Amino acid sequence: MHAIGLVLLSVLAASERSPSFSTTLPGGTWEVSGAIGPKDLGSVAGPGFGWDAEAAVGITDQIQLNLFAPAVVLRLGNVGDTEYLLGAGTWGVESSVRFAALTYELGASLGMRSWYGKAVTSSFTLDASNTRPWGVATLTPFFTLTAGAGVTLALGDAVAVHIALAATNTTDVLADFYRTAPRLGVGSVQRLGFRRLPLVQVKVLPMLSADLLADAWADYPYQGPIAVEALLGATFEFPW
Repeated sequence: MHAIGLVLLSVLAASERSPSFSTTLPGGTWEVSGAIGPKDLGSVAGPGFGWDAEAAVGITDQIQLNLFAPAVVLRLGNVGDTEYLLGAGTWGVESSVRFAALTYELGASLGMRSWYGKAVTSSFTLDASNTRPWGVATLTPFFTLTAGAGVTLALGDAVAVHIALAATNTTDVLADFYRTAPRLGVGSVQRLGFRRLPLVQVKVLPMLSADLLADAWADYPYQGPIAVEALLGATFEFPW
């Protein structure tokens, strides 16, 4: 009975916040999320199938272990004030048209989140990684640098909105970063602790949220077209 009571208290505590407001997962909390939908809408190659999947667990309130893809995140600072994130591992698994293979990012991430009351936060992130095609040997390494800035808003008790701007660049030579044009994105384009924050997240049950991940990317200077992604999914949080 005592164990059942602890589980119920954990569930009720989880119902008081949106997963989007968890900079890292609380200790003893699992999170599994997934989303599917069209991507590259408006691109020359035509639309494709998009997806996103993540699984993570809070080892302590300050240490988070990501299982898909494997990574570890350390959080410093205090919730409600300013938090700092240090992370290393893999993220961003996707089907790449450029490499004609499944790719992932292997590298490190820095992040900062500032709180303005309980309903508004701002986030700044910088990710540096080696872009790797899964199971394909490349002659030269490809490097990716992504900078993001976003704002998270609580609209009532059940709805959270996160809107972000990002700039990213991938090149086979680090010295060429300033010579090549970056891509600019808006929407669900920021990862915090390697967890991608939905554009809109609605809490439908104490442990279940419905997610909308939507974004638009374009080259800078603009050369067209704008590639749009729109994924629908869910996030499930539960105590261990």
